[in-house]
Order: sequence, then structure tokens, then C-alpha cells
Amino acid sequence: MYSVRAAGIVTSVLLALCPAFAQSPWVTVTPGGVYRDAVSDPCHDAESAGMVLLADYARSRVIRVNPATGESTEAFALAVPGGVSRPTGLVASRGGDAPFAACVGGQYGADRGQEMPCFLYVQKCPVAGAAPAHTSIANSKTLIGACVTGDNLLLLADPFGDRILRIAPLGDLSGVPEVLVQGAGQPARIAVSDNGTAGNWVAWSGLSLNALTIMPLSEKPGRQSACALPGKPQAVAWLSGNVFAVATSSGVFLARAGETEPFAQKEMPVTDMAKDGDGLAVLTGGAVVTLDRALEETGRTPLELPARLIRACGPVLVAMAPQEGQQKAVLWDRGPRVAAESAAPEEASAAEAAEDVPAEDGIEVVEAAPAELPAAQTPAEEAPETATIAALPPQETPAAEDSKPEAEVTEPRQPEAAAPAEAQAPAAEAAEAPPAEKPKGQYRSFPIFTGSLRAPSPNAATHKLIGGVERQGLRDALTRPIEFGEPGLGFTPPDWTEPLRDLEADKMTTDLATGKTVMRDNVRLRLGEMAFQSDQFSYSDEQGSYDAEGHVVVSQHDSKLTADYLSYATPDEQAVERSLVLEPRNEQDLAKKRLSMGRITGRNLHVSEPTRELRAEEVDYDFSAQKGTLTKARGRAAYFYYSADKLQILGPEEFIAENAWFTTCPGDPPGYRILVKELHVEQGEAVAGKGARLALGNFQTPFALPIWGSAAGPYPWSIDFDSGRRAETGYYLNLGQQFQLSKELSLGPRIMPTEKEGVGLGGDIYYDYMKTPSSRLYRTAGEFHGLQTTENRGYLAWYNRFEPNRDLVLRMQAEQWSDEEFYKDFFYEQYRHRSEPRTFANATLRREDFIATGTARINTHSWVGETERLPEGTFHLLERPLADRLMFSFDTVNGYNDRNPGREYGARSVNIARLSYDWDAAPWLSVTPFYELEGAWYQRERNSDDSASRVSNTAGVTLQTRLHREFPGFWGFSAFKHVILPSVTYSYRPEPTLAAVDAPRFDSLDNVYGRSRLETKLTNVIYGRDAETNDVWQAARLTLYQGNDFWNDTRKADDYEAELDLRPRPWWGMQLAGERHDTRRPESLLEENYLENRFYKAYERATGRVLNERAADLNLRYADYTRLLTQLYYDNTVVGGRFNTRIGFAYSDTDGNIYNRDVLYGLGYRLSENWGVSFEHIYDLNGDEMRSQTYEIRRSFKCWETALRFRDRQSGFDVNMEISLTAFPDTAIEF
Repeated sequence: MYSVRAAGIVTSVLLALCPAFAQSPWVTVTPGGVYRDAVSDPCHDAESAGMVLLADYARSRVIRVNPATGESTEAFALAVPGGVSRPTGLVASRGGDAPFAACVGGQYGADRGQEMPCFLYVQKCPVAGAAPAHTSIANSKTLIGACVTGDNLLLLADPFGDRILRIAPLGDLSGVPEVLVQGAGQPARIAVSDNGTAGNWVAWSGLSLNALTIMPLSEKPGRQSACALPGKPQAVAWLSGNVFAVATSSGVFLARAGETEPFAQKEMPVTDMAKDGDGLAVLTGGAVVTLDRALEETGRTPLELPARLIRACGPVLVAMAPQEGQQKAVLWDRGPRVAAESAAPEEASAAEAAEDVPAEDGIEVVEAAPAELPAAQTPAEEAPETATIAALPPQETPAAEDSKPEAEVTEPRQPEAAAPAEAQAPAAEAAEAPPAEKPKGQYRSFPIFTGSLRAPSPNAATHKLIGGVERQGLRDALTRPIEFGEPGLGFTPPDWTEPLRDLEADKMTTDLATGKTVMRDNVRLRLGEMAFQSDQFSYSDEQGSYDAEGHVVVSQHDSKLTADYLSYATPDEQAVERSLVLEPRNEQDLAKKRLSMGRITGRNLHVSEPTRELRAEEVDYDFSAQKGTLTKARGRAAYFYYSADKLQILGPEEFIAENAWFTTCPGDPPGYRILVKELHVEQGEAVAGKGARLALGNFQTPFALPIWGSAAGPYPWSIDFDSGRRAETGYYLNLGQQFQLSKELSLGPRIMPTEKEGVGLGGDIYYDYMKTPSSRLYRTAGEFHGLQTTENRGYLAWYNRFEPNRDLVLRMQAEQWSDEEFYKDFFYEQYRHRSEPRTFANATLRREDFIATGTARINTHSWVGETERLPEGTFHLLERPLADRLMFSFDTVNGYNDRNPGREYGARSVNIARLSYDWDAAPWLSVTPFYELEGAWYQRERNSDDSASRVSNTAGVTLQTRLHREFPGFWGFSAFKHVILPSVTYSYRPEPTLAAVDAPRFDSLDNVYGRSRLETKLTNVIYGRDAETNDVWQAARLTLYQGNDFWNDTRKADDYEAELDLRPRPWWGMQLAGERHDTRRPESLLEENYLENRFYKAYERATGRVLNERAADLNLRYADYTRLLTQLYYDNTVVGGRFNTRIGFAYSDTDGNIYNRDVLYGLGYRLSENWGVSFEHIYDLNGDEMRSQTYEIRRSFKCWETALRFRDRQSGFDVNMEISLTAFPDTAIEF
């Protein structure tokens, strides 16, 4: 029964109106870096589908970034001999059967003054197994621009050589490149058209001319035309035909081949520009603006990052800030992540889809990636492999089987070397697809079913439907109630400079002196897409005023506004000019700006849009100042409902609401409401409030909710509450109060009376100065907790984190418990998911080439067997190439350790160097030989004061391949793909110079012994595609591992592991994990430790206890163990069903002693629309007793739920009651 703050429910509802809850669409790339260019990943395997490549200038590499998360991995390193490569440009192939990525940039030698030529680096797809090609560009040191033609040739802008080069990237790069244009005016930016065979042009801008030069690509030298520009060109992009867009700092211009002046322009400040689909993406003044081919604005997205570069990579926008002090990039994925899929596989010809892949027994053999298994690491120690898959092709008739495209499956650590390309459906085709066509699928990953079985909730969680757009909609509904300027919220802004049209009225008069026109009776007119109706309508173009009275109706699409009276007045021209004094403008822009800066007033207003609704008796709102007042306002925004007697809007992020209520519950009255007499919001945060109460229906509870500002200051204070009964403490109440002293600091007391353990008194402190540069604690965050009971039990805990810069992290943790059982007795749920108390300080420095750490750790509890570090430092040189495919890494660990005070202690130094070579012995076989050399020094041996040293070395080899084949689907699947990943590793380590038994036992680095071992691993993965949704997931996975010692200088061991995961449907399946470890004990008098081991085992059988530490060591050395865990689960509540269930079995034994033999089973059932029940039992077969049983009943009301849970375990029983809002089930109050 974990405790959450009771205030969380209230604040979830109230603060949802704040801008702080408006989620930015931008995702930060991790890690940060100097990124100079970006393209869509051209590779067609599933690992690359939807990914973006970024040129990492400082780290001399290209990274692959997931647009959904910002997480990155290295796509390929720029290992160009003769210098350090710094990429400045990145391009990718335009389709074709041999996709590639190409990088250009500069090189630096050991002597930074050394003049070195620029480089061109071409990486074919897939990266694994494809050798890169690279060359230097002679007589050039400032290669800047690059682009790819429709037939996948590279055009390079070389300002230093004053030329444009044309290169075949998949050909021999060692030759002299073709000079397409010499004397090109120091070309820096370049773009090329892609018109197929209809004729193509190349356009470039130079450093020496304020012009854009356009030339036919088919002519050499071609007829050049220069289009004059008002400023220095900053970016060039092809739009269509022979039309190119070029940007200067003052605007975007369109130029056509053969013409000397731009034929269209849009004045706006420009930092950078890129082609975006059929239009453009422009980086301008804290935003990214999208333009269509006519340079009309189609969208504007705020951008907080002071970016210098913008790129459009399909649906993904990438903004980069490579300048000093920023050095980061952000992405915005504007489209759904859809795995690569054939647009029309059933129509593909054999010539388009067939691949010349050698076959063996009907199984396609594909080149394997170099093995990644480190030396001295067994497959049993590897992290579990994962796989992502592109959508499999639809099930086809046997006649089409030979021509079906290959479904791509990529293992992150084992990329497929020769995966066939798979066509991607164009976005336009997807948009025009008939409704009956099946949707494009995507790869779905499902976590293992864990945790306790709960009663099914009768309600769907509304919070899962509330996204950033809806939260922003609530904020705008309160702070911008009448503004028609937010696309997606219903009304879209008209062009106010357009004339009124389709005017109809029974009467119309115009005053020639004032220019005011009055229309009466049955008035109808249109402005753009807006339609107006009223009894009377008057307007004056000269004065910029519009008045409508009597049955006013304004409609547009699915949105509608009605009012008794509506008036709109614009400011005078002088006020508008003053607001634009520093901005470029023309008369049309001035008119638009004036008409959008008006003031609106109205009576009995009702606005109804698809995502929000507003009613107000009176409205007075100034669009220019974004201020105004609403009286008797009531409305809906997304899933939230609100009402206020008076809403005073003070700015785009600030308002004061009087006598207001908020809820997520519909109805009149709503099932619940949060009432506040006054609420003040600034900068997206509720900074003050009065009289917050909870109302249930028409009943207002008599007690106030202590959520908002107190008399002590403007910041809120809150409580958290948890109560119930635990077996160890009896009935208890856990109550804490927090005072928010500032935005960065909160603290408060805590009281915890219990039935059996007395009364606990303590407190909590939270601080976060990560974003407060003015504070001396800048970049620091942490928390402190303490509790002491009248029974002399308690704990203290302090956690602190300090990040001086992005590379260095300093962490500190100090924990002290009164006894071993305290945390378990008082905080059982948290105890189940945490370690023993620890006290340490750590500094970690991460650089692109290495990781260094320093740690000091002390043991403050007698029952914790953790080694003390007093202190210890580590240095890890990350794996790097010494030569082509030859990799090297190095680790060193040095420090003073103390495990058993007074017995195992002393200084230690361990150093490990590793070499490995990635060799493709055959197209289908990867061979990785490796060698590891380890040297260690100890101040003292385990049982003596003599110092000791150790030298050991390990040699081995890993063989690995990858097989796959497709099969027709059945049982709801349209297709399957079977992937087999076999690997074999042999390693040999002779006896080290220091026996493991003589070395201190600080950690696993000390357990070094000689052995000869063979390890095999076989992974079978079956991916299936759902016939209805086209979604793909891992339908089955079986992994088998076996490790056998041929020789071992301490004890021979055999290990066996098996993992099985069956998932015929996402909501039901089976999991099994088992392992067996066998060691061969001494069986002869001639073998070491035979008599000693037999004596200790006889003593244990006679007394039931271990005699001494030596006996414990031998037990550990020769102990056999077995572990088995399996479960069947079913949960159709996620697809609208009524019940969930699972049954499982857990078994473990060590050296013949059974510790667990449990059966777990449970069932949850939704009885009706309002009731759900569940139970779960754990039965101990070994002890023939019920270990734990849990029962729960859940009742759903209109907007909230309650659950009563009873749990009986061996130490006693627990009871708790939970209340949660349907919209926010994760913020439950427990009793």
C-alpha cells in the first residue's frame, strides 16, 4: 500500500489548465553534441525504419536517433586514415537498390596548423558487414555543401576549389572526381531537382555573390542563370520543376531557371531553411514555420532551443544548435511511427522484389554481423537480445510467393548485413487509400506480465486519452477564450484583408461621409471560410470595426459561435506601426496585423468547437494585449469542465478566477468538483488560491482542502496521507505536510501513529535547483527523509545529485536504519523494490572516449555484507578501432577495499586490456577472435599480510550466423518470420599466477581462475503480423544456452539455461525461465579439498548449521542450484473483455535444499459495468500451506472508483481501501 499525496488528485485537475502541462512536441537528442546535419536513415531494415541520422561533429561519427525518444546509437564512425574527421554535411540516397549515406567535412592532423584536404565518406546499407568507402578531396579544405541527384550521384560544393564536383558514391572513390562546374563563385550551398527524365537543374549559392545560380544538370558546362538577391544566401532548396527556394536573413525567395529576379518572396527573419515535403521548413525567431510552394504559412511551432540549423527528415523536423554553450539538437516527429512496409506487395513484380540470396535447404542465408560478445563474458551474462521488425508482407498466393518482398528484422546488436530493401508507401498514397484498405502496421513491444492481479476496472482511464494538445486546449480555453487563431481547436484565422463576400440582407445603407455600412434583417455574409448571420451587421473598412446584433451566428467547419451581441474594433494604424517598428513589413502585412490586434466585446456568448466549449454572459477581450474579462463563464476543454463567476485574463499565461470550479466529470451537477473562491495562475503555475473545497454532486464537504497558498506566502502547501493495517505495525496512519517555501524548496513534518510500534515523528525535505542559475545550489537536486518512533525505531535518508556540467555527475547517498526489519515493517511495498541501506559518494565523468569514476562507500550496518571502498577509482577506455575491424578497450580499477573489517582489506589494482577482430569469414558467417590480458596487485593476500600480484590472460573465438525464413500465416496472423541466431564461443584461460582462493573476495574481479570452456547459444524468434491490424510483434521466442568446462582449476561446472516467451495475442501468453548450475565435487582422496569438504558436509547434516567461514566458502564453490519460473496469463480487459487470470509456478533449490516450491494462481472478473472482483493465492507446496492470499472488490461510480483489498500473509493480514478518480487512477488515496 504505497502512499501518494492526496493533493495529487486535486492538483491533477486544477493544474491541468496551466501552460506547464502543455507538452512540447520537441524531443532532445541524447547525448548532446555538436550536430551539423541530419537526414532520414536510408537503410530499409527495421532498426533504421523511421530513424534519423545526425552528423556528430565533435565525436567524428554519425549517430542514429529514435525520433520518439531522442535516444541515439552510433550508426558508423568516420574512421578516415590520416587525421581526425569532422563531419559538416550529411546526405542520403534517393531510393534505389543500394542505399547509402554520405558524409563530407574537414580533417585535422596532430598538428592543428597542418593543412589537410577535406574528406568524403560513403557508408552503404546495411552498415553491418558493409565496408565503408572514403577519399580525400584534393586541393580543398572547406568542403561545405552536398546533395544527391535522382540517379544517386553526389554533387559537392567546393568553395576552396571554386568548383562543383560530381562523384559516383558507389564506385571507385580513389580516382579524380569529375568537375561539373569550374569558377562557380565559391559555391557553399547546393540543391538539385528530382524530375525523373523530364530534365533536372542544379542550383547553388556562393560566398562571393548575393545570387542564386541555376544550371541544367544535363549540360556540361551548362547555361547558367543568376538570380539576384537582396542579401547573402543562407540556404537553398528545390521545390518543383525548375523552381528553387533560397533564403537570406530577411526572407525566403523563389527563383526559376533562366530568370534574373525572384518571382515570389516572403519577408521574414530567417536563420535557416530546409525542404519539407512539397514545401519548406523555416527556422525563424524562436519558432519553426512551414510554408507551402506559394510561400503561404501553413504552420508555426514554438522552439525554445536557440537553433542555427533546421532539417526535415520525412515527418521528422530536426533543429540543431551547434554553437558554444548549447551543443544540442531536438526532434519533432510529426507523423506516426510506422514500420517499413511494402506499399502494394501483391502488385510488385518479381523483378522488383526478387533477391539473389543463396539458399540452403530452403532457408535463406544472410550475412551475420560481427559478434559483439566481449572477452571473458559468457552468453549467460549477456543482456537479453531484443528485436524490432518492420511490417511483414501480406499473405500472398503461392503464385506470388517468389516475388514477395523480404520482411526486415534487425537485432540491435546483430544487424543484418544483406537485408533486401523494402518499398515504402508514399505518404500521398497512404492519404488516398480507400477506407477498406488495411491500416499500416507498426512493431509493438509488450512488457512481461508482472505485479499483483487486480480487480478489473469497469471504466477506461480518461487520463490515457489526455495528450499535450488537449491540455493546451484547456489552458487556451481559459486564457484565450475568443481567439480564433489556434489550428486544431476549431476556428481557424481568416485573412482579415479579404473583402466580405456573398452579402445578403433585406436592407443595406452606407454612410458616404464615414464609410460605415449597415445591413439589417436576415443578414448573411462570408469572410474566407467563416459564415456570419445576424439581425443587424455594420462595418467600416476605414475604421476597422465590425458590429453584429441579434441572433448572431458565426460558423466554420464544425465550429459555431452564437451571441446576442458581438463587436470587434481594431486599433489605429499608428499603434500598429509602433508595434512593428523593428520588423520588416509591407502594406498587406500591416493591414493583417492591424485587423488581428482588435478588441472583441459580446453578450451571452456561446462558442462550440470540436475540442472545447464556452458560455459567458459578458466578454471583453483585447487580442493585442491578450487581456480581458469574462463573467459567468462556463465551458469544456478536452476532458475538463470549468466554471467561474469572473475570469480575469492578465496575459497568455496568467489569469485570476473567482468563485470557480473544475472537474473531469460531465453532468449537471458533476459527480465531483474542486471549488475555489479565488485561484491565481502565473507562468503556468498556480501561485495562490483561497477556499479550496471538494464538492460531491450538490453536496459541498464541510472541510477545506489544504492545497493552495497560505498566509505565510504565495506558494502552495499540501499533505500526503496513507492509512490502513499492516501485519507488523497493526493499524497505522501516515500523515505528512509539505510547505512550499519556494519553487525549488519544500519541507514539512510527518507523524505516523501505529497500533504496535508507537508513534513516529519525522519530516521530509525536497529541493531542486537544476534550473535556477541565480542560486548557489544551481544544478543540485535531492531529498531528505527521517522518522523516529517512540519504540526507538526509525531511519534517516539523504539523496543528493550535483551536475556541474553535462559530462560530470556527483551523487551522494546516506541511509541509516535502526534495525534490519524497520523498513520492511513500516514501508513494505517500497521495501520489496529496493536494496539494503547504502552510504556512498560517487563522481562520474563521461566523455566520448572514456568513463572515469571515483567512489567512497562505507558500511554503517552490521548485517549488510557490502565491501567498503575507501576510496576506489575506475577508468574505462571505451572500445575503439586500432585498425580496420581491430578493436581495443582498457579498464582499470584502483582503490582501498575493506570487506570484513580486520580480515579482508587492503589496496588493490586491477587492469584489463582487450583486443578483438571482426572478421567476415563468409557472407553467412562472422568470426570474432578475442584476447584479454589482466594484471592485478593486492596489498595483502586473503589470509596473510604478504602482498601479491596476478597475471592472467584469456583467448577465444566466437562464431555466429543468422538464418531467417518467412511462412504463411494462420490463427489470426497473415504472415510469420522465423529468425535463428546460433553462436558458439570457446575461451581458454590458463591458471593465473595467483589462485582465486588466495585473493581477497572484494567483488567478482577477484574470482579469477583458469578454465577451458565451450559455450553455445541458440535463439529462435518468430515474428507475426496481425491479419486485421497489420501490427507486428514477437509471437514466440526460445533461447537455449549451454556452457561446459573442459577443464577448471577450481571446480568444473556445467550451466544450462532456457527462456521461452509465447505471445499468440498481446493480452495472453506464457513465459518460462529456467537455469541449472552443476559443479563436480571432489570424488577422490587424490583430489583437492576432498576430505575437508566431506567433513564440513557431515557436520552440517548433523547440526543443521555451517561450521565456519571456510565451510561457507566451500559450499559456495561447489554449490549446485536450480531456478525455475513460469506462468500462463490472460487479460482480455484491455480489449473490452471481462476477466484476467494467471497461474504460475516458482521453484528454487541450492545444493539439494529446496527454498521455493510455490504455485501462484488468481482471477479477476468484471461483474457488471460498476463492479469488479479478484483474488490471488500463493500456495507453498514445500510447506503444504497457503503463503499469501489477496482479495479485492472494486466499485465504479460515474467519475471515480473505490476498491477494498484484503491480504493475508504468513506474518499477518493487511487491509486497505483505495479511492481514485477515473480520469487519474494513478493518484489514488489509500486508507
